[in-house]
Amino acid sequence: MFESAWRFPLTRGKAFVDVDKALDLLFKLGDSLPSEIEQAKKVVADRKKILNDAKEESKQMLQVTEEKIKLMLSKDEFLKRAKEVAENLVRESRNEAKEIKKAASGYVEDISRNAEKALAESMASIREMRRKVRGIKSEEN
Repeated sequence: MFESAWRFPLTRGKAFVDVDKALDLLFKLGDSLPSEIEQAKKVVADRKKILNDAKEESKQMLQVTEEKIKLMLSKDEFLKRAKEVAENLVRESRNEAKEIKKAASGYVEDISRNAEKALAESMASIREMRRKVRGIKSEEN
């Protein structure tokens, strides 16, 4: 629309544009911005939930492991074997918890990066539209 507008000679780029089309474009842009903000809020909430879920899962895994260790240690004849098994369970649980946290963090980072990019693109579009609208206003004056 702006590229195809008729330009005034000797006015350094001032042009005629269809005001109704320009306003319609601005309203459409304004309508899409709240959804981008809501999407970003959801991404942040999802990130927090994923991290909290990963922490809770790792706590539960460690708690289950500790309970298994206590049960095994209560029996004298299995003491040595129970310690070995318990240590392996703790080590495996910690490794698994680390992997879960790492995967969740990577997923959240990707989602956050994508949301940030979408918001930046929306903001760039808004700035460009405002710049163009300012050009229209200054032409009217």
